[in-house]
Amino acid sequence: MKRFALVVLLVACKSEPQPTTTVVIPPSTAASQSTTPGTLLPTSAGGDDDACSRDGDCTWGEIPIEITRSVDCMCLLGCPGLAQNRAVTQRRESQHAKLCKPGMDGHGNGCPIDDCARPPPLKCVSGHCKAARP
Repeated sequence: MKRFALVVLLVACKSEPQPTTTVVIPPSTAASQSTTPGTLLPTSAGGDDDACSRDGDCTWGEIPIEITRSVDCMCLLGCPGLAQNRAVTQRRESQHAKLCKPGMDGHGNGCPIDDCARPPPLKCVSGHCKAARP
């Protein structure tokens, strides 16, 4: 069985446009999602995840990818740092709740406990969720 590694550069609170990062869907995931293997999907770091039409569309999220199987699960530390639209955040939180074990990542490793500072409010700027400047 081939293993796929996913590296996502997380960039939050930047005002300049960020490059779109893509994820290649492995064949095993594609079969379960009715998606063609090798399909490129936009993900955080400047993709459509932060699209908005008003401030209320924006929220801070913590999950950078779609979770389509349990090995996609990551530890959630309660420190959201991704400016996302609410639909993306809610969908990914639902996927995490359905497919992931609390306190463990997708490879059975225990998750650490962490504290974090609250991020600044978000605004919809030119169709993208951005951190509000003080």
